[in-house]
Amino acid sequence: MSRVLTVYYSRTGHTHTIAEAVARGLDADLEELQERRKQNLLIAGLSALFKREAELKPAANDPGDYDLVVLGTPVWGANLPPAMRRYLHDNGNRISKAAFFCTEGGSGGSNVFRQMEEFCGQPPLATLEITEPDLKSGAHEGKTAGLVEALRSGLAVAGTP
Repeated sequence: MSRVLTVYYSRTGHTHTIAEAVARGLDADLEELQERRKQNLLIAGLSALFKREAELKPAANDPGDYDLVVLGTPVWGANLPPAMRRYLHDNGNRISKAAFFCTEGGSGGSNVFRQMEEFCGQPPLATLEITEPDLKSGAHEGKTAGLVEALRSGLAVAGTP
């Protein structure tokens, strides 16, 4: 059985909802990124635009110990939030295989995925963008199940123990 870790950052709870479903579907460990000091939304948004990093509380899990790390983040101004940027800066090179998902108002996910790929130094096995309309309509459930199935199939095909 593959060891899978789902790492996410969530401010509104949307990314948390998707992360829990992904972790449940993949029987993965779940890690929430937590800032040492939470900034107000305006400052945090500006920090994302200027590509700044947040100071994080220590993570409980080492991504290098896992066969797959699924990374989930909101999109802030077509950029990574400072918390996920810090995590990837510190750990991106320790991730052997990755998959990405994001929650967004309606756009910016492809730019965020490019940023994540740069930090990880490799393309993801799969990606998933969940929009605000997906969350309101319930379409996120089917899309999330699709990501889980694609990753399960990919892990089986790759022969990861």
